[in-house]
Amino acid sequence: MVCSLCAQGISKNIKNIKQVKHFEVDLEKKSVFISTNENQDISDLEINSAINNAGYSVVAIERK
Repeated sequence: MVCSLCAQGISKNIKNIKQVKHFEVDLEKKSVFISTNENQDISDLEINSAINNAGYSVVAIERK
């Protein structure tokens, strides 16, 4: 992820996940931060699919 077009591709896929309340694509950190709606979760598979379908690979998923 190095440009705004990269971020747009990922954003398009992430915002289509119904559990997503808010997300941020950070090009500098090459990371995507996702907040879910209350009492909802997103599976690792769904996150991987959204990122992979945008043409990128997931290195790690951290949950806080």
